[in-house]
Amino acid sequence: MFSVKKFRVLLADSGLTIREFSKVCGVTTSTISQILNHGVKPEITTIGKLAKGFGVSAAALMDD
Repeated sequence: MFSVKKFRVLLADSGLTIREFSKVCGVTTSTISQILNHGVKPEITTIGKLAKGFGVSAAALMDD
């Protein structure tokens, strides 16, 4: 299952704002905000885009 906690850590470590990361990964700022603030679970294609934006595998965004 997608880990919001891991996503938050990677985003903080990246030093990017939500808007900047949105441009890097191709996911709307609205979607990223919904994931972070409302616990919305992203679709698998979105997880792939987020992971690619961080330069990690999709598994890095999943719970252990």
